[in-house]
Amino acid sequence: MKRRQEKKLKQAGYDFEFLTKTQPQGNLKFYDSFVRTGTGVMTCLHVYRFPKNSLPYFWLIELSRFNDGHTLTTFSVGTEDQYSIRKSLEQSADEKLTQVYDSHAKTLAKMQAANDHKGQLDLLNKLGSSEEVMKRLDARIFVYDDSEIELTKRVKAIKRKLDKYGIAQFVGEQTDEFKSIWTPEMKQELLNNRRHGTPISARVLGAGYLFNHVRLDDEGGSYFGYSRTRGQIMLNPLLIDDTRLTPYFMIAGRPRMGKSTFVKKLNDDVFARGGKLRIFDVKGEYIPSAQDQGGVVIALDGTTNKINPFEVFPTATNDDGTQVDEIGSFNAHVQKIRNMFAFQNADATTDDLNRLENIIGRL
Repeated sequence: MKRRQEKKLKQAGYDFEFLTKTQPQGNLKFYDSFVRTGTGVMTCLHVYRFPKNSLPYFWLIELSRFNDGHTLTTFSVGTEDQYSIRKSLEQSADEKLTQVYDSHAKTLAKMQAANDHKGQLDLLNKLGSSEEVMKRLDARIFVYDDSEIELTKRVKAIKRKLDKYGIAQFVGEQTDEFKSIWTPEMKQELLNNRRHGTPISARVLGAGYLFNHVRLDDEGGSYFGYSRTRGQIMLNPLLIDDTRLTPYFMIAGRPRMGKSTFVKKLNDDVFARGGKLRIFDVKGEYIPSAQDQGGVVIALDGTTNKINPFEVFPTATNDDGTQVDEIGSFNAHVQKIRNMFAFQNADATTDDLNRLENIIGRL
């Protein structure tokens, strides 16, 4: 490339360093049904037909995730001319209505035409009231491997997995399929193969959201179930990383939504990891779990166990935590008794509390 041409391209915004890092290594050679690169072979599978029945939520996931490391799926999306779409829908709805009242048509065909007519009228109504927008979609699955034989095997496996879709390798169009990666959807029909994408409602396209973001995969995590988007929850409640700085939880939710069940599973998981558990249980529903784990159940309602309020417990240690700080523990205990007295006698003054503290010290 001449310097003048290079300078002109740079002024136009071309990033040569980026192109060098991202371009196929070893050049490209296009054949009828595949592309040979310097590192292997590649072909494009074009989704030209979608199921007639309602597509499920997150349906784009099955077109984009094969977990084999040998596929790249592109979704080219544009916006259709809404006026042209409405005119086409009106013509199609009139045609379906004619089929419904065709005396020579079979009953099953009439039923299908009636269902199609109803769906088209609903869509027309939403388009007319601006509740819906028609988009255009082109879905392509680029498959690559080291050899033609292995590539053919992968292509067959993908077609078997997605047999409810219409998928094909367009012979003689691999060059244009490759160019579609960086060509906007509404301009792809200007390529040599003149392919026109599939009209699809924005609602259906949005429901196919393919980024399964509601998932958790902690290192050393235990399986706790799956999320609304079917993403697995592998939780390690004791994990501390750059995101979770402390292993603390706050669990909130509506009644009978599984909060207690989750806490019990969390309790069992922490116990299995060797953690120390202290459970404050108001209803007594965790008593069986504590007993199964060899724990001690202490009732604080005064029915079975009573604590001497004047007994000093070791609550303070030295700086390295190896020895009990008796003076610190005693001072903390005095403050506890002072607070207990204040709760039981709301009329106690500060002078009364100070006098109590002095009496305890002499005792």
